Amino acid sequence: MRGRLDAIEARITAARRRSPFAADDVTVVIVTKAAPKDALTFVSKLARKHIGENRVVDASAKRESAPLGLVWHGIGHLQTNKAKKAISTFDVFHALDSLRLAEALEPLLAAAGRRWPVYAQVNAANDARKGGVDAEDALGFLRHLARFPHLDVVGLMTIAKEEDRGEAARPAFRALREIRDDAFRAGLASERLGLSMGMSDDFEVAVEEGASIVRLGRALWDAVTPAQATPGIGLDAGRPSRTVTPEAR
Repeated sequence: MRGRLDAIEARITAARRRSPFAADDVTVVIVTKAAPKDALTFVSKLARKHIGENRVVDASAKRESAPLGLVWHGIGHLQTNKAKKAISTFDVFHALDSLRLAEALEPLLAAAGRRWPVYAQVNAANDARKGGVDAEDALGFLRHLARFPHLDVVGLMTIAKEEDRGEAARPAFRALREIRDDAFRAGLASERLGLSMGMSDDFEVAVEEGASIVRLGRALWDAVTPAQATPGIGLDAGRPSRTVTPEAR
């Protein structure tokens, strides 16, 4: 897995160099939904710290026994009845997909005296299976979010269609970048607003279109068996699995 991660980071660097839209830096969030048991310990020993989880219940359970110093990213849809648990579990949240959720989060954050870094989710792919506000409503969504002082909107997030792999995902990522630029011109965001986009099948295209965060699961874990997740054992052996989970494409 060490070799896989180094290779992915080299591909990210190459994608940044060939694009005028690339961010100054790209953070890899390691999605651990389908990872081996010892994955978190292994990740921390590699000095990587950004962990992504789709479900707050799973993340909370893992965090209790995880090494200290990891940064926990919530990357999946959040039900309002789990909002309080999410606030205490995730350091960053990538799926703020509705005003209803914002309204549920704000009083909880106020009571905790906390500002929470969040990414506003935009359905830039116009995919009925995905959450987020429609692209044409994104600027209005950002205007409404400005009313919630404890929601620190640090970026925008989108997910490409599952069937749109590689180059086919580019229109969705370009659309999100253009929304970010429109928001900046309208005074709704700073120029440093991040873009959380790109997963295992399309992260290089996302980086070329300006991603500052990519969320990778299958690209890292498919060739790693539970035994290989233990530091010091042959980490790059094995043949990639065919198992694919939508959340960690």
